[in-house]
Amino acid sequence: MVLPTTMCYSVDAPHLELIQEVPGSVWECNQYSNLHHIGFWSADLAGDGAELDGAGCPMQMCGRAGADAPVSFAYHRNDLGVRIEIVDSAMRDVMGFLFQPDQS
Repeated sequence: MVLPTTMCYSVDAPHLELIQEVPGSVWECNQYSNLHHIGFWSADLAGDGAELDGAGCPMQMCGRAGADAPVSFAYHRNDLGVRIEIVDSAMRDVMGFLFQPDQS
């Protein structure tokens, strides 16, 4: 997987994530919008993913642990190319540092 070289997060709600676009990767914006994704916390990653699939928003990619998937997060993509990211709410504390101001 190609990772973006630049990502940053706002420290105040609503949290915004800015990602450098990487052409030819999942980090590329779609032809209809510069909006890459909208993210939500999920207490039931598999269940919420199944609902998105059923609503016509199939999974594009997800975190994996061996044969287990989805793990930690999943991207679902609609017909207009906008992704919905669901992140396991168990990751909230682990990811908390992303939303803290730089102390340097």
